[in-house]
Amino acid sequence: MIAALSWTNLLAVFCVELAGLAAFGLWGAQAVSPAPGRWGLAIALPPGRGHPVGTVLRPRASIPLPGPAVAAIKLALLAAAALALTAAERPRWAAALTAVAITTALLAQALPFQQTGYPSSAAGCITSSLNTMSR
Repeated sequence: MIAALSWTNLLAVFCVELAGLAAFGLWGAQAVSPAPGRWGLAIALPPGRGHPVGTVLRPRASIPLPGPAVAAIKLALLAAAALALTAAERPRWAAALTAVAITTALLAQALPFQQTGYPSSAAGCITSSLNTMSR
């Protein structure tokens, strides 16, 4: 039961990350008046927000950081996403995103989760499947 709750919480954390990306895209689409600028920001902002996540926040980061630094960056990205939603005139969405993000963060700290035996990426999943089939 605890393992299922841990995996469900990880899914919720992933959804919060996707919602943060969408928040930047929504704000970018409404931030400037000319249409080309809107499209440019709506397309460029989500990957710009996703780059720090992939570089320093994932478990096997290319630039490893200590735990408090990772927590501070995650908090800053969450605050920026909430501000982007507020600026896009969606304050209720910002409040909901913040509430779900805080809840999942607290659950992630409270629930035991062991990653041993589970691939951490799609490539790892494919590799482990191929290794199992070749035996």
